[in-house]
Amino acid sequence: MDRRLGVIAFSSEQAKRLQRMLYDRFDKRVLELLDLRVGVAWSFQGAQRDLVYLSTVHSPPPNGSTLRRSTNAQMLGRQLNVAMSRARRQVRVFHSVRPGAFATDDVRRPLFEHVIRSDREWDARQAPGVPALVSESERDSRFDSLSEQRLFNDLALRGFAVQEQVAAPVGGHTYRLDFVIHGPLGRVAVEYDGPHHDSVAQYLNDREREQDLIRCGWTVLRVHHGVFTLRRTNAVDNLERQLRATCTSCRSLNGTATPTRMRESKAPAPLRTTIWRRCGR
Repeated sequence: MDRRLGVIAFSSEQAKRLQRMLYDRFDKRVLELLDLRVGVAWSFQGAQRDLVYLSTVHSPPPNGSTLRRSTNAQMLGRQLNVAMSRARRQVRVFHSVRPGAFATDDVRRPLFEHVIRSDREWDARQAPGVPALVSESERDSRFDSLSEQRLFNDLALRGFAVQEQVAAPVGGHTYRLDFVIHGPLGRVAVEYDGPHHDSVAQYLNDREREQDLIRCGWTVLRVHHGVFTLRRTNAVDNLERQLRATCTSCRSLNGTATPTRMRESKAPAPLRTTIWRRCGR
C-alpha cells in the first residue's frame, strides 16, 4: 500500500481527540486500507507514513500578543524533528495562528515560516499575479524601508496581488503609491505611514493627496508605523478586513481576474490547513 497515513499532534489530549474524530468519520475498512495511525511524535519513532498530517493547532494569543515560548524548548525541538521526518512523500501542516504569534526564538516559528513560504511560492506559480516574497532583513531598493518590505510580504502571504511603488497620474500631479491592489470595484492604494508622516505638515499633505486620489476613483487605506511595529498581526488583520470589504476578488498584475482558490479541507475551522485568502473570500 503506497498511501499510508499518519496524523501527529504535539499533545496526547489533541491526538486522542483527533483519533476519535477520524474513527467516528471513517468506517473500519477505510481505516485499515489507509493503515491510519494517530498519536504524538514519540509514538511514530521507527515508523513512517507516505503522507503525514501534522497538527500544530494552538489557542491564539490574547490581543495580538506573542505566545509564550515552550518551557522545554529542547524537547519540543526533538518532537518537531521526529514529526517532520516521519513522512516519505509529504507533510501537511495544520495551524491556527500565524508565525508572528510565536517568539523569535521559538522553534515552531521557522517551521511555519518555511511551510508558508514554500506553499506560497507554489501558489504563486499557479497564480502569477501574487508576487514573490522579499527579504525582511536586507533593504530592497524598490521599497522605502524594511517595514514596507514586511508589509508587502504580509499582503503577498495572504494571497493579494500587490504591486509596489506605483505611479498614479492625478490631474497635473503624479503620486507614487506604496502599494496597489486592483479589484473590480475600484483601485485600492495601501499607504504605509512611516515616522516622518507624524508631523503636522506631512499629515496635511497626506490628507490633500488622499482627497485627490479619492476624487479620481481610488480607495486609500493606511497603515501607521506605530501600530504595525507594535502589533503587526493585528494591523494586517485590520487591513485585510478593509480590503475584503472594498473588493470582491483580486486581479493579477496583468489585469486578468485571479480566481479565489483554497486548499480543500473538511476539517472544522480551527483545524483548516493553510488557506491563501484573496479579497472577497
